Amino acid sequence: MKGSDFSPTAIESSEALLEASKDGVRGIIVDSDLPDCELSTTLKSLRQQAPTVPIVVTHTSDDPHDIQLAFEHGATWVVTKPYDPREILNFFIANPMPTSAAQLL
Repeated sequence: MKGSDFSPTAIESSEALLEASKDGVRGIIVDSDLPDCELSTTLKSLRQQAPTVPIVVTHTSDDPHDIQLAFEHGATWVVTKPYDPREILNFFIANPMPTSAAQLL
């Protein structure tokens, strides 16, 4: 999601790492069930590239252990499939990315 219009762009995990560090990225959605997504590695790498950008993980499992692991590796929020896409949009609207490091404290 870039800019203020919340227009999503679908990309592979490897591309996401490059995109995450660019200016204007307001949020990242990670589908943990895609074949190229090893969730813990992907989240750690995204968090290094974009430490302040909110990361939402979509997941088919509602196992509390899986959800906790996603949070431990950098997810800001985890939503279980099926979900209404408006849930994610509302999350990003309600939780804007900090504009300065001071807002993270």
